[in-house]
Amino acid sequence: MNQASETNKIDNLIQKVDQMFQKMSVLDSLSDKMSKFHSTLNTLVSNVDNVTKRVVEIEQSLEFLNTKYETSKQEHDTVKKDIKEIKQCYTDVSSNITHFCTDLEDLKERHIDLQTRSMRENLVFSGIPQTNPEEESEETEQILINFMKTSLKIESPVEFQRAHRFGKSDKNMRPIVCRFKTFKDREIVRKSAKELKGTKYGISEQYPKEINDRRKVLWPYFKEAKHQRKKAYLKRDKLFIDGTEFIIPDDENEQPTNRKQTKLDDLDEIQCNDFIFHHKNRKKFINKSGGIALGYKSYLESFIKPITTDCQFVLWFSIDKKVFDSPENVIFGIVYVPPENSSYSSVEAFNDIEREFHKFNENTNLICLVGDFNARTGNLRDYIEDNDTEDYFVNNVIDITELTDTKILDELCIPKHRNSPDLVVNNFGRKLVDFCKNNNVFIYNGRIGNDKAGKSTSKNLSVVDYALSTAHLLKFVKHFEVLEFSKLYSDIHSPLSLVLGEIRPECIHQNECDRNIPVRIKPWKFEKSLDFKNNIDLSRVEAVLENLDILNTNTTDIQKDSVNQVVQEISNILLESAKNSLGLTCGKQNSENSKKQPNKLWFNSDCYKARKELRRAKRLYKHYGSNVFKHRVKISEMYYKNIMDENIIKFNRDMRKKMKYMRMTPFY
Repeated sequence: MNQASETNKIDNLIQKVDQMFQKMSVLDSLSDKMSKFHSTLNTLVSNVDNVTKRVVEIEQSLEFLNTKYETSKQEHDTVKKDIKEIKQCYTDVSSNITHFCTDLEDLKERHIDLQTRSMRENLVFSGIPQTNPEEESEETEQILINFMKTSLKIESPVEFQRAHRFGKSDKNMRPIVCRFKTFKDREIVRKSAKELKGTKYGISEQYPKEINDRRKVLWPYFKEAKHQRKKAYLKRDKLFIDGTEFIIPDDENEQPTNRKQTKLDDLDEIQCNDFIFHHKNRKKFINKSGGIALGYKSYLESFIKPITTDCQFVLWFSIDKKVFDSPENVIFGIVYVPPENSSYSSVEAFNDIEREFHKFNENTNLICLVGDFNARTGNLRDYIEDNDTEDYFVNNVIDITELTDTKILDELCIPKHRNSPDLVVNNFGRKLVDFCKNNNVFIYNGRIGNDKAGKSTSKNLSVVDYALSTAHLLKFVKHFEVLEFSKLYSDIHSPLSLVLGEIRPECIHQNECDRNIPVRIKPWKFEKSLDFKNNIDLSRVEAVLENLDILNTNTTDIQKDSVNQVVQEISNILLESAKNSLGLTCGKQNSENSKKQPNKLWFNSDCYKARKELRRAKRLYKHYGSNVFKHRVKISEMYYKNIMDENIIKFNRDMRKKMKYMRMTPFY
């Protein structure tokens, strides 16, 4: 028993020793961990010390930056104060300059007034021939005395201080200026000028050049007021109409920029890729002059035919009825009527146009005229009403609607009344309105498209450019608009945009196939999606579905050609719908002549940059539509045109120098 108990004790003791060894091993591992922790802690302390040093450095840097900021702030305040003082000085200087300009203008007006008062007793006699080129003042005075007795029928002698001729010689008929002793004597002679009516002689008051220039500007308004039977008179440089002083609108005071126009003669030829041009020139061969031009895409050559006529004021051409699917060919006339009182003006202009209009009207009712008529029609009616005639037969026997096509306007929901921002009416305007009434022609301006509110067609807020046609052509009009003024096209006029529907696709396809020019479908437009869907041929779609069902029932014997035929048919269905919905357009001709032509020799990098900037400005204005971008487009247009003009002038000057040098240099 004792031996067994001792054995158990020994076993227990061994177990305890083993447990102690295990715990000792745990203590060893703890010791290792403690040593590692100690090293980590030392590292952390070191890092904290480094961070502390870094923070101190950052604080020092921030303090330095703060000092610099305070210094900069003080300097900024000083600069701001200086700028404010400079602005104040600038304002004062500008104000002083404005006062100086005002005072200078006032002095100028006073000087003109003094000049006018000094000429108060003067009269200018024109049309009196000289006796000899070396005519003395005494001879001039005697001629004037005889003239007042014989032509003016003044019996009592009128005293004057001096009389002499002035100005450049014009066929020995230089005018005579005479200074009378009193204003009453001058008025006696001036009021006797009525005796000169119907003769070549004239009497006028003498004014300074500035006053004469102002009177010249007011003269057309004076004539127009007289024509309208208003009480109008000129007093020095002021015009009074019905007792009220007339003020010229600000926009009409601006003088148009002098720029070179494109002038041609019959020996010139305009060449431009993919375009065809025809022109009717005012002069044939002697000198280049203005005229009328027609340009169109070359793929329309077989459908547009220019018509040669004798009238120099209109260029006629016809468009084949296939183009717009119209019952008859459409006749167009591009019109340019020179302004009244110009050297090229003609009182028979509208009569000549009307005679040729009647000639074409015998064969077609689809006639359109568009161009610069130089006619100001105001809001005058261009159609006949019941009270427009006093003829008993017209008013009581026949129906007035037989004389006009206004019923077509009612059918198309087009208003009879036109809106025009230009209320002035001139002689050509009345002739144009009479032309419309006599021929059942209606003006588009202020009535159709985006111009229903009425928009001026020239820079001086007048309406002189028109589009007009017979009532039967109104059914084909899709859009009409007076576009924004652009100095690239004209210095005075705004472009007119007239759309008569889209060209039939088969016309383009037929013509381009004959000319070997590729035809392609126009780009996709989201608004055409419904038309594209409706134009899909459902019968062909059902046939494709039947073919697919047949192929699906027998998948083991499907041939590649069968699948290709189905895919091709689907493509044809979609392409046909796209052609009918989007329309066709022509590609570039695959020939040597269609290669991109090099720029003109004068078109250098400056022109290229200016054109690039203009296109960019147009894209921005089209996208945003802001007045800022609109102004940018105008500035870019002006800059682009100036750059081109400068380079053309420089190129021509250099070319002349080269030619002159070649002529002077011996060739041997």
